[in-house]
Amino acid sequence: MKRLSHVLAAGFFAICVAACGGGAQQKAPTGPVKSATRTDLAPASVRALVEGAAFTKVYLRDGDATGAKDKAVAKLKEAWALDDRLWEAQYDLGLVYARAGELGNAEASLERASSAAPDAEPVAVALCEVRRRRGELKNAGEGLESFARTHPAALDARARLVVVQREAGRNDEAIGHARFLLARRPLDDGTRAELALAHLARGERDVAELLVAQALKQNPKSAPALRARGLIMLQRGDDAEAFRAFERASELDPSDTTARANMGTVLLRAGAFREAENAFVAVLKYAPNDETAMLGVAVALRGQKKFEDARSAYEKLLERSPRNLSAAFGLGVLWADHLKNPGKAKAYFRQVADDAPSGSQAKTDAEKYLKDMTETAPPAAAPGAAPAAGGAPASAPSAVAPGAPAPTPTPAAPPPSAKKP
Repeated sequence: MKRLSHVLAAGFFAICVAACGGGAQQKAPTGPVKSATRTDLAPASVRALVEGAAFTKVYLRDGDATGAKDKAVAKLKEAWALDDRLWEAQYDLGLVYARAGELGNAEASLERASSAAPDAEPVAVALCEVRRRRGELKNAGEGLESFARTHPAALDARARLVVVQREAGRNDEAIGHARFLLARRPLDDGTRAELALAHLARGERDVAELLVAQALKQNPKSAPALRARGLIMLQRGDDAEAFRAFERASELDPSDTTARANMGTVLLRAGAFREAENAFVAVLKYAPNDETAMLGVAVALRGQKKFEDARSAYEKLLERSPRNLSAAFGLGVLWADHLKNPGKAKAYFRQVADDAPSGSQAKTDAEKYLKDMTETAPPAAAPGAAPAAGGAPASAPSAVAPGAPAPTPTPAAPPPSAKKP
């Protein structure tokens, strides 16, 4: 049977997830230390909060080279223990945990901050962003929608709601909220870019291009508008122009991990695997637990024929996220096509075939591999016969050539695991 012809067969359908994110990671500021001016608080609790906020700023800006993360966590927990009215302590804790990729802890901290300060817009926005990163789009959208409904002047919350609704496929609602925002903030190029992506997801590419052109006319240095332009160019099939747009966006906003991950995606499509690896590694320096970037590194390593390094990268991702079907499929292909051990590959293909959504490309590809293996398996050996060398099928199919044509990723492509971890 003819082997699959997808790019590197494995993983690429998931790498396309990088192109889905029009919105960059939420860059919420550290918690305001308003509590320091309240006279009913003990000086020790205020002091711990102020010190924790300072360490938080250092960690968010510079990473953990100086041990700022543990210092921030310790001081913020101390402040909360001394006075559980200090919602800012839980807010900053949520930001620290989110930066470290500890999204479960981040969500718990931000939920406590929300309970203590239900009217605080930064908390509502940060909590939505963490839930979005956990793949809880429904929960993220409903929580922020409720907040926006009761706080009509909370425009930052509504702006984040546009992103979440678009990513959840609720494009009509996203467009409605974006227009509401633009009527009040007509120069908001980020919202105009999100509006463009919502129209693009509805198949209205001409409208999307016009909106992006308007955003770039207002602000030629708009990273969100350039990222949206890159996605439009990807849909047009102009990878070179898409790459230039993503590259410019990442230059303007070095923390824009979405743009840099999309650069890696374009480089994978071009077969520039070493350069793609560098792009995804750059994402991991800012977001060490970004699963899209971890997957990108694994695919890029396989493209460079660094098969053992690729296996290690896939296994590290699966250890972190056992239900990541993209990693499972990629590791299956690695065992089947490159490490020549179809026995190990079958378990991963079976996981994808069983768990991927019905009718999805992931399920179809996994089922093809399993069928291929069944059809090419050697007949049962007669009693006493020697096993085939290496235990490999006598007519094992050839590996997919690195750099084979890839399906074009589109902003509407769903996460392959149905639920992004």
